[in-house]
Amino acid sequence: MYALAGDCLLLHFSSMNDNKLESYDFSLPKELIAQKPTEKRSSSRLLVINHENNDFACDPKIKESTFACVTNFLREDDLLVFNDSKVIPVRIECFKETGAKIEIFLLDNKAIRRHNSRVYFCAMVKPKKKLRENIKLFLGKSKHHLIVEDLLEVDSKFCIISSSLSIDSLVEQFGKIPLPPYIDRAPDKLDEERYQTIYAKTTGSLAAPTAGLHFDSETFEELKRKNIDTVFLTLHIGLATFTPIIEEDISNHNMHSEQFSVSEEALSKILKAKRDKKRIIAVGTTSLRALESLELDQNRSDKFQINGLNGKNMFGKTDIFIKPGYEFKLVDGLITNFHLPKSTLFILISAFLGSFFPAFLFAFAGFSTKAIKNNIKASSNRVRLIY
Repeated sequence: MYALAGDCLLLHFSSMNDNKLESYDFSLPKELIAQKPTEKRSSSRLLVINHENNDFACDPKIKESTFACVTNFLREDDLLVFNDSKVIPVRIECFKETGAKIEIFLLDNKAIRRHNSRVYFCAMVKPKKKLRENIKLFLGKSKHHLIVEDLLEVDSKFCIISSSLSIDSLVEQFGKIPLPPYIDRAPDKLDEERYQTIYAKTTGSLAAPTAGLHFDSETFEELKRKNIDTVFLTLHIGLATFTPIIEEDISNHNMHSEQFSVSEEALSKILKAKRDKKRIIAVGTTSLRALESLELDQNRSDKFQINGLNGKNMFGKTDIFIKPGYEFKLVDGLITNFHLPKSTLFILISAFLGSFFPAFLFAFAGFSTKAIKNNIKASSNRVRLIY
């Protein structure tokens, strides 16, 4: 799947209170980044880290497998929580009058304002240095064009752009799947299918919740056969995923907020699993962040609070930044892909592994097949993963 290939990559999981950005860096050769998905979703490789009894002094068990066998590492009555957000094709290719290509990435599927029959929206632009205000950007051979209205801050990658088309029409007619920046190729027809989860439902994300890309219909059938329950929430992936950390002290990094919602049915299942002391397994970091943004009222086991709002169907925003030292409240296990160095996602993983939770599954696609050659070396302040 769209993930990191596993061949001799060294990850250092930092100490519980390490706020230095450099502590979350590692060498990542470009050739270890898979550029195409595996032929079958569930044939991606799988790394399983399992700490029994949360014994911090004991080395965890580590196994290499394939994602088709993921249910072998789950328990009956586990609850898997998925993010059903659907990716918007927000990548739009356009051209200046000179013929120079410009790529824009819409940051939302909603306009920031409308004026004189034009729709205004914020977009990330590449390359921005070739632009100036009031120039036209042409959409292929279409009669429609965009106008650069405001370049905003000089050092930012963002612009205000206007269109005579609605955002929905613009995306439908000209939008392409926004592959991650580490995928060094143009999107193709296959990406329209494979860069969406098979259960994607609610449109709104700028990127896919990639841990879910490995699940196919056979995997869901196997979950059902083994009595492993599933539930869905929605978190629309936005700028928080793309914004790099520039602060040397990560505690000074501010996350962009992202919208999420949890249905009454999902809340009921999550509450029951927690009450019955069953494991809650987040499928992906977005599901984990949404779950950890729910605040359980310890005095009433039938009630959740989200950002101070009460109700049955929960809607909210989260800017939670999970880093070492964070105490996880709901999540007992995680299924995730590998993540880039110095990213908020990698720091989240460091926090999770540093807490020595009992179940942790890495899914990854690789072209080189050198086997995992070592295990996790644990100490009181570091976990080192060599694969």
